[in-house]
Amino acid sequence: MSKRLIFGLGTGRCGSMSLANLLTYQQDCMVSHELGGSPWLTWEPSKDVNVFLNRIIDRRETVVGDVSFYSLPYANILMDRYDDVRFVILKRDREETIKSYMKKTHGRNHWMAHNGSLWRLDIWDRCYPKFDVETKEEALSCYYDHYYELCQQLPQDKCFWLQSPELNDESRCLEMLRFCGFDAPRFKIFKKNEGSNG
Repeated sequence: MSKRLIFGLGTGRCGSMSLANLLTYQQDCMVSHELGGSPWLTWEPSKDVNVFLNRIIDRRETVVGDVSFYSLPYANILMDRYDDVRFVILKRDREETIKSYMKKTHGRNHWMAHNGSLWRLDIWDRCYPKFDVETKEEALSCYYDHYYELCQQLPQDKCFWLQSPELNDESRCLEMLRFCGFDAPRFKIFKKNEGSNG
């Protein structure tokens, strides 16, 4: 059985759980969120991607995928391995994203190299790029810009950009779902979930 793959991208704190739920709401589709809420992939290339992809491909559904910020560095691998792959890129307002991450990661800093003395070491640290700046807020700002610059470098014919508030816009969501290959897309608004980094 040939699979169609959909991967959701975005910095995190941008509605990624809602996107995963909307995609999975479609017929014969299973798109997870951070493969069950765990930091599966490091930002630096890792062979863990093989286990990650096998977990996705082995699903019984015809349309499968995952929504996770840390999939971005592996996008070229995905395109090399699979012909039928699409990316949905979620983008939330910059200041809102930074503010949400600052609140969510109190006491942690995933975006600067550190030894655990100022911020506690965390399993999610390995999933983000690091920036040599003075403050956590500056690092988050750099991360936001860097992330979407990398997204712009992807083949845009394989990408659908969606502003986070558009997850509540039926016409835009149906357009996105058709881009992803659903002939009879279904729309539903899913409330956001605060349980993960995404």
